[in-house]
Amino acid sequence: MNKTIIGYLLIVMLVASCRQGKDDSGKSNSLFQLGQEMLVSKDNKIGLEGATSACQSLRNKKFNFQSRADLSFSFDLVVNTCASSVEKNVVNAEMVISGDDMQFSTTTNYSGFIKEIVTDTAGVFAAICPDILSGKDVSSLKDSGDGRQIHYSFGNLLNDGTVKAIVTTAINNSGKYLVSQIEEFVINASSRVVGPNSDQGLVESRSKSFKCQSGIIYSSTQTVRD
Repeated sequence: MNKTIIGYLLIVMLVASCRQGKDDSGKSNSLFQLGQEMLVSKDNKIGLEGATSACQSLRNKKFNFQSRADLSFSFDLVVNTCASSVEKNVVNAEMVISGDDMQFSTTTNYSGFIKEIVTDTAGVFAAICPDILSGKDVSSLKDSGDGRQIHYSFGNLLNDGTVKAIVTTAINNSGKYLVSQIEEFVINASSRVVGPNSDQGLVESRSKSFKCQSGIIYSSTQTVRD
């Protein structure tokens, strides 16, 4: 075999092995990348199968959790900071209810921990869930009215009873919408356990990422502990 070809094959094998050894644990599953232009047509519709399962479970959670004022959760929190450090904490939180609003309360403030509890009418999914649950065709792209566009995508209901959702925010920059933040959710949408003690609608994992001024990617991930 030609020595040039042999040399080329060795380089390809070396690059492939390096890629296999790379840690992609913090890599986003989003269709978009931070800082890049978000090119999406408003004619694109949200896939109703996964979105309906997610929104219905979030609605069920709203009613179930409001009747369970003593709920508490523990989270594993991992934050990759703008200073290139990694912070890991176990966060113990209690649910606090104020009218229709529900939030997590902690005795210690942890940087990167998101206290908001999302439902079909509160948080990032409030802009789409009511229409989805009404059976309407909903665009995957929403104008927030403050110079931002928000893109929603949902996976199908998985065998483990979860639905993965990604919410991507882009900011208008000279007529181009550049991705500024990506949020990812794993939502318990299982219908196998229903009733007042169900964890249906629980966000089992939630992550957020954005680009720091230095160019470093900040990310935080909070996961419910078993």
